[in-house]
Amino acid sequence: MKKVYGISFLLVVLVSIGAYQISYYYAEKNFEKQAKEKQEKEMENELIQADTNNPSVVTRNTKYIINIINNENEILEEKTTMIPENLIGCTRDEVNEALDGVELVSFSPERIVVKQKQLKEKYEYYLKEENGYITVLLSDKKTVYTYTDIAVSILPKEIQEEIKNLKPIENLSHLYSFLETYTS
Repeated sequence: MKKVYGISFLLVVLVSIGAYQISYYYAEKNFEKQAKEKQEKEMENELIQADTNNPSVVTRNTKYIINIINNENEILEEKTTMIPENLIGCTRDEVNEALDGVELVSFSPERIVVKQKQLKEKYEYYLKEENGYITVLLSDKKTVYTYTDIAVSILPKEIQEEIKNLKPIENLSHLYSFLETYTS
């Protein structure tokens, strides 16, 4: 009798384990199916959202690259800066209209490249009177290049007037030529 009970108990355990494995298999299969359906639904939603969003709009993450060129269209410098606030949310046409003094080279939501000409100053130096003497300023008209010992009073009247109104000097050779002419 003990053998019958032992075999019966073993059969019940095996049937229970089999039933558990079968139910686990179907549950796992059902779970995978639901996960796959959910993923497909999400992909459909993303595709719909991608169609409704305008992909050609500037965002805060858009790189703004400025190519500074000279008159011969040679790139002197390339700067990457933050996108200007007024361009965020703009399309290509709106960006093109908003840019003043620069030319749009390329446009994408990831990066905008513009070309800006560097205008060379016509005059590199300016002469100014300070305390009765000639002072040479750089093209920004503020930075002192050099002080001289040339008194303005020894210069001809017309040149004195020009210096009082900031006399422009084209380049370094013209500057030295002028200064040598009036050096004692």
